[in-house]
Amino acid sequence: MEEEFQKIDALSNEYDETGSATGSQAVVNGPDVDKRSIYVGNVEYATTPDELKEFFTPCGVVNRVTIKVNKRTGHPMGYAYVEFKDEDAVTNAVLLDKAEFKSRNLKISAKRTNIPGFGGYRRRRSRRRRRYGYRPRYRFGNKRAVYRPY
Repeated sequence: MEEEFQKIDALSNEYDETGSATGSQAVVNGPDVDKRSIYVGNVEYATTPDELKEFFTPCGVVNRVTIKVNKRTGHPMGYAYVEFKDEDAVTNAVLLDKAEFKSRNLKISAKRTNIPGFGGYRRRRSRRRRRYGYRPRYRFGNKRAVYRPY
């Protein structure tokens, strides 16, 4: 039992080393960090944060690499965020758009700042329910109505 706890602690420490920010850090540094960060899409699922850090080091000093994972399964979702020390490194990194990494063409763009209340929930229009009239029954997927009075 203790061995399993040690394994879980090791995995959580490894996850923390990837550089994922906690909620309070993300709110405090929000727009400033977004100006120094890039979105990297089409990332190979087996890629580690260290490999991405090594790939983007020529652009500038890398502070943090966050590879997004599915919360339930823990599998990578195929994209990552890279935070640099300077804003100039972002312009250098965007020039690497469509560069090949692990036999995949990366999609690199500057990270967008999320605007609260923009996007999000959209109300869907509901279909009006028929109140009156006859609604025919279809038989065996046939589109001709079959009338059965009894």
